[in-house]
Amino acid sequence: MAKTLTDGGSERLVSSGAKPNLRLALLPLFSVIGASSAVYLAKHYYDLRAGTAGFKSLCNIGEAMNCDAVTSSRFAEIMPGLPLASFVAGWFVAILILSLMARVDDWRREAVLVTTLMTGFASLYSVALLAVMAGILHKFCLFCLVIDAMNFALFATCLTLVKNGGTSIFGGARWPKIQSNALVVLGAVFVMVVVLRPSAENQANQASQSELQYQVNQILEHAPVEVKTPPTAQVIGDPNAPVTIHEFSDFQCPFCKRGAVMMNQVLARHEGKVKIVFMPFPLDNACNRLITRPMHPYSCALARAAYCSGSQGKFRSVYEKIFEDQDLLTADSAEKIPATAGVDQTALKSCADSDFAKKAVGDSIDEGIRLKVESTPTFFVNGKRVEGVLPLEAWDQVIAGVSK
Repeated sequence: MAKTLTDGGSERLVSSGAKPNLRLALLPLFSVIGASSAVYLAKHYYDLRAGTAGFKSLCNIGEAMNCDAVTSSRFAEIMPGLPLASFVAGWFVAILILSLMARVDDWRREAVLVTTLMTGFASLYSVALLAVMAGILHKFCLFCLVIDAMNFALFATCLTLVKNGGTSIFGGARWPKIQSNALVVLGAVFVMVVVLRPSAENQANQASQSELQYQVNQILEHAPVEVKTPPTAQVIGDPNAPVTIHEFSDFQCPFCKRGAVMMNQVLARHEGKVKIVFMPFPLDNACNRLITRPMHPYSCALARAAYCSGSQGKFRSVYEKIFEDQDLLTADSAEKIPATAGVDQTALKSCADSDFAKKAVGDSIDEGIRLKVESTPTFFVNGKRVEGVLPLEAWDQVIAGVSK
């Protein structure tokens, strides 16, 4: 039951019994789960846009459950470069603080009032985002669903605390304390947005907005060139997509790994509009006549292995696995990595040693030499040259520019 006490002329609700205390204990638990999920998504957002994330996050379970696709979408940000997840993390941290304040009798009414309003709003927002994932993206994010579940659980729990024993906790609320709670919310959101900014590694790789805009303008101002796609080239994405990105890359080049991860995000963000044509350009004299000395000793064999894996429908998985294991590559990787993807070893060896595979890689190299590719990665977006790795927002502008 609940009883009311009078304290200096102000009515104050005091809960008695185990059930209110149990419900008050659930609020911090739900808040911590929600905050943890939001922190992961905020950090993942920055890694995806910098190209420092992997090809698949830990919650990429399949086509429908794909955190990368959702986090790469524009619905995952408040504004370009600022993730919604940072605000959500601060929101949950604020609820955590308020739920702890609610355990103090003198602060309970106001803390529960503000928390109820916050979780009610958050629940409505969750419904809207669920509609976006289901109706627009056609993909779901596991951590987003956890956040939604915590919003609903928090709101339902708060509703049971709003009225206890028939006495409304809204009655007699003290505005100075509500204002103090509001400051807690604003402070928590601000702190989390600052704390969850890009990591030092990502910040070091960031160019200023003016520099990026200059790069994008330079790319779009230059006339496109004709890029001849070898008939043996491997394509990632919708073959009928209107925007073609030719990716001249070397499996042992660290910047190429970042570029490949970035292309993965470009595909997710512009699904159906962009396709990637992989153009191997190994930086080693074993197969590239431009290179006069040994540089990347495994790159030629890896390029042939990836190409031959494509004939068994395994190109993308092998391509991604090679880049993921880049720091662990050995002379045996051209055989072992395709094997982990289920590529038949007998057929692979026969193909990789064939003149046909050597010619397929050689044709790509020859096209790169004709186009005066001097470094990797080098991309051609509908014929517009892009050298190096750009942030995701810059790719958006380039793709929009070539699509006009």
